[in-house]
Amino acid sequence: MADYTFAKVKYTPALGVSYTYLSGDKDTNDNKDKAWDRMFYDQALNNIAYAILPFSNLEVVNLKGSIKPVEDITLGLNWGYYRLAHKVSTLTGVNLDTNGNTYGNGTGNNYTMDNTKKMLGNEVDLTATYDYTEDVQLGLTAGIFTPGKAFAASNRDSATQLIGSMKVTF
Repeated sequence: MADYTFAKVKYTPALGVSYTYLSGDKDTNDNKDKAWDRMFYDQALNNIAYAILPFSNLEVVNLKGSIKPVEDITLGLNWGYYRLAHKVSTLTGVNLDTNGNTYGNGTGNNYTMDNTKKMLGNEVDLTATYDYTEDVQLGLTAGIFTPGKAFAASNRDSATQLIGSMKVTF
């Protein structure tokens, strides 16, 4: 992960890049859990992907940037590219559906997959943040996740969301 803020430049631009690799458990029959433990995960890469994808068996590249057009407002863009670390068909002991492949985050959100592909999709999040005071911050984030070819054609509908937030610091 690398971030850089251009100091003493108009609009205070910032750029960042990150790579995340979360291993998957290749054999669930060996009584050893070798998958990434989501309890210790503290990166929220993109909002929609964070909600619908399991954080195991995953590779992610994020590019982000932001500017401050005025003193109290920050505009940001975060693009994420998601792919499987291992094809679903290479995992053993996984509860598969009648097509032989599922992928999900353990909360009932399971997706039928094309077991020959690894590309999960792309997400773009646009965020506007307003620093109302030094203790109160208001935000608005819009995002779209476009599924990739690893999802079966029946699961390739894009997901969108719009989130308003307020942060109060004591």
